Amino acid sequence: MKRNLSIILFAGLGFFILSSYSGEGVKYPAGSPGGYTGSPGDAKHCVQCHGGSSAPVVGWITANIPASGYVAGTTYTITVTLTGSGKKGFEVSPQTLTGALVGTLTAGSGTHLVNGNKAVTHSSSSSTTPYTKTFSWIAPAAGTGPVTFYGAFVVGKSNTKLSTTVFPESTTGISEISNVEIVVYPNPAHSSLTISGKSLNQIENLRLFSMNGQEVSIAADRSKVFSDSETISLPELSKGIYMLSFTNAGKSITKKIVIE
Repeated sequence: MKRNLSIILFAGLGFFILSSYSGEGVKYPAGSPGGYTGSPGDAKHCVQCHGGSSAPVVGWITANIPASGYVAGTTYTITVTLTGSGKKGFEVSPQTLTGALVGTLTAGSGTHLVNGNKAVTHSSSSSTTPYTKTFSWIAPAAGTGPVTFYGAFVVGKSNTKLSTTVFPESTTGISEISNVEIVVYPNPAHSSLTISGKSLNQIENLRLFSMNGQEVSIAADRSKVFSDSETISLPELSKGIYMLSFTNAGKSITKKIVIE
């Protein structure tokens, strides 16, 4: 009798383990432990716990931020949308390349903050498709420049995704004079860009982003005093729209560039 009971208990335990981690299972149904967004600062994502490999996705992090960019101190709604078959979960964070939080996060319904309030994650996993959650983000101080939101997602046990979205900063009221006096050409561009203008002082934090948030490496000195113009060589890029951001004399400037 005892032997039969042991067999039953063992079988039940095995079924519980298999059902918890097979097919649609999410290893952390109550939310990510934090620090798994796939950002350069976190340097890890859902694959570390779920195995497999992560595929990039576009459009899973959106916001009501206008195309002209965010305004410092304004509260915006960030929306995370997951699709596909299986239980779903996520962790999303707006960070610098070194992992510092940009702006301020406030969790919404069905989400909570993790990793020292630096990221938002789900409070419970769900098989609903689409699986949508929202939370609030207060934009950082003027002059911060484009902000990248990094996200890691789980859609079933070993089906993980990564996504990044860049939101530009509105230049209205921040560097109107600089934007008028500084031009970037040719636009559309192909193999190079030239920054030119009478008000050039010291260009810093020169960065180029694709519209899905990927930073593109460009051959340029990121901190250099220019006389009146400087030409930047571009790598071979896919056709599309890119955002070139930099600061000039402490003022944030963002230019939309078309690559053809």
